[in-house]
Amino acid sequence: MAQDYDSPRSKDEDEESLEALSKGSQSSANDIDDDENAIAEDYELPGADLSNEDASVTVIPMQGDEFICSECF
Repeated sequence: MAQDYDSPRSKDEDEESLEALSKGSQSSANDIDDDENAIAEDYELPGADLSNEDASVTVIPMQGDEFICSECF
């Protein structure tokens, strides 16, 4: 069935649809904000104070059979 998009609309239809949209967007906006905060906690920003953190990598001294480029280091 063809729809005439140029025909004038009634104000009641516009107000009802606006109310429905505003109710739905408020509840979903709260869910999104909670998820973003939970995800952001996992990221470490550059320049952050990590003095109280332990290193997760074991550092071993240079071995005799290792090659080190003299131009790079």
